[in-house]
Amino acid sequence: MIDSTFEVRTNGYSLTEVSKTDSGHTIRVSVIRDFYDHQSSAAVYVLTPALAWTQLVSAPASDWFADTLTRSPIREASDLRACLEPIAHDLATRAAAILSGL
Repeated sequence: MIDSTFEVRTNGYSLTEVSKTDSGHTIRVSVIRDFYDHQSSAAVYVLTPALAWTQLVSAPASDWFADTLTRSPIREASDLRACLEPIAHDLATRAAAILSGL
């Protein structure tokens, strides 16, 4: 892991992780859990040689939204982060598999 950021926002929370794959590619995983599923997203981006992020894979919120917690003042940030970590891990695994074939 190169960098990891978790943020609690007014209408939700998000997790962003940057790491290197075994094949040497730099990827950024972004999972945003909003109050509404249609405003939530999960995707992996790969850093190109031109230093631009290009989306590689995504997961529709309909696949994971119901399994996450709604943001509220009584919830611990660590519990919210724990909801997004498996989603981020699954996306990173998918991206690494794709990139290993290049």
